Amino acid sequence: SLPMQELTSTGDYTPGEVAAGSKGSAGMGKHVLQESSILGHLRRIGALKDTDRAATTTAVEFGAGTGRLSERLQRCTGHKMRHVLIDRQSFAPNQSRDSAMRNRATGMGSVERVTGDIAGFRLGEYCSDQCLCMSKHLCGPACDLAIAAFGGEDVPYGRGPPFAFATCCHYLCTWESFSGRDCWIRLGFDEGDFEVAVAVSQWYSLKGGKSKANNVNGQNMFTSTSKQISQKDLIAIIDKAGMTVNGLSEDMLRPSISSEEFQRSFSSEENLKLAGM
Repeated sequence: SLPMQELTSTGDYTPGEVAAGSKGSAGMGKHVLQESSILGHLRRIGALKDTDRAATTTAVEFGAGTGRLSERLQRCTGHKMRHVLIDRQSFAPNQSRDSAMRNRATGMGSVERVTGDIAGFRLGEYCSDQCLCMSKHLCGPACDLAIAAFGGEDVPYGRGPPFAFATCCHYLCTWESFSGRDCWIRLGFDEGDFEVAVAVSQWYSLKGGKSKANNVNGQNMFTSTSKQISQKDLIAIIDKAGMTVNGLSEDMLRPSISSEEFQRSFSSEENLKLAGM
């Protein structure tokens, strides 16, 4: 079950944090609602229902940044949980919410910051009992690396924990780190199909005629992440979208072209059609 819905709750925030009809105080309103929705999905899958065991639960936040999602969870669970925040960026004490969380922690509650790459993180080293995992921003392959961190014989109960991840930047995903390769292959797709899916994953943002959706700070998103797309896969995706390859030059149909060049070869409307097929 993958419901595409926001599960915000007014019980997760104070009235002053979210202003009706606006982004909220200091532009943070949308973040408050996103954080509340992630907690809502953790409740939906039963990860937060056992409040009696909150003191023996470890909440791990991947890509934690300054720790605002963890801080909201701490507030909503009575400051009892143990929190582990992992991010490869280091933060000065006045830049993160760690100190405020430590000051509020009660009983067995604690806050630990792990500075390092998710690729080297192993859940079993930090969670020996009940745990849950979450993230508000797991960019590209970071989501796959976080799922890989669930593996190993030292994971509690020998299985992965309940988790709620908000993903982003799918165009940065890589086949090497992709956690769903077995499922992908069973569905009849191969690595070439994956590269095409990654290349077009961002184009749906063109919906609504936002012509600048392909750009970040004036630069094309493909510039630093260009992938090679084979002729076979190029023709297949165009054919599946009900478009024709007749208008493409012979140069476009050489053995492989970069995803950047592929994207530039179509109009915004055609890119949207390819992305939504």
